Amino acid sequence: AVAAAPPDYGEITTNIDSSFHSTVTFSPLVQAGDSLVLVVTVGIRGDKSVSSVTYAGDNLTLAKAQGSGTTGGQRVEVWYLVNPDTGTNDVVVTFAAGLNQSGVAAITYTGVNQVSPVGATNGATGASTNPSVSLTTTYDDSLIVGGLSMRGGDTDPFTPGTGTTERFDMATGTNKSQDDGYAGGEESAPTAGAHTFDFTASVSDGFAIVAVELRGLSTPSVTTNAATSVNTTGATLNGNITDGGSSTVTKRGFQYGLTTGYGDNFTETGSSSTGTFSTVLSSRTPPPPRHHRR
Repeated sequence: AVAAAPPDYGEITTNIDSSFHSTVTFSPLVQAGDSLVLVVTVGIRGDKSVSSVTYAGDNLTLAKAQGSGTTGGQRVEVWYLVNPDTGTNDVVVTFAAGLNQSGVAAITYTGVNQVSPVGATNGATGASTNPSVSLTTTYDDSLIVGGLSMRGGDTDPFTPGTGTTERFDMATGTNKSQDDGYAGGEESAPTAGAHTFDFTASVSDGFAIVAVELRGLSTPSVTTNAATSVNTTGATLNGNITDGGSSTVTKRGFQYGLTTGYGDNFTETGSSSTGTFSTVLSSRTPPPPRHHRR
């Protein structure tokens, strides 16, 4: 597929909670935009996890979770929803068990592939003043989105790494053991390849960080294969949809004729997946086509 443009940032709503809770509910405003995706990033302690995330009653899909699995570490989960309802609706994050610290950010992006919005993902845990994760993107004109959860309110504020635009930077408080810090944002990835998503914390401590590739809009990729069963009265025309692009393919077909000026068309409509397709031309007068293209 040929990328048309990378995704763009829309708006953000955040929530932090340091009281004992098993759910978080807040109401972001999702404004209308082309090819919308809602991304919800959740930061918690390493021995906790998220059961589900919904927006306006619709279930989000987990893109990537990374955590230490221990009480001394941290965890980040990134969830997403394609084509969310616009307006003000509830985001509800339900945790597997009650907890005391959480930081949640709901961010919208426009211009996101609606068929396959997520490409590569990666995460890391450790203890450092420079939490970082490497991500090898698989498509041109992507956007790397992600978040950081770090032990201790004294780790906040954070400084984003080179090329990273920080969208949220917050903490449940200032206590170095009872509170936590959170940060996140996005980084442009114009060409597929290795990238680093990172932040610098105010002090060194345990962290979890996640990076997710959001794919931009793209056009389908189609190839023309050689005609087969060619005889004096007909031929079979062959094509191959190698990549459906950023939306569902609803029409496919061929142009054909005795010269490269073509002149005749065959089209079929309906939802089409990737793969080969063909059409049989028979009882042709004049003789069958010498040239065709998809």
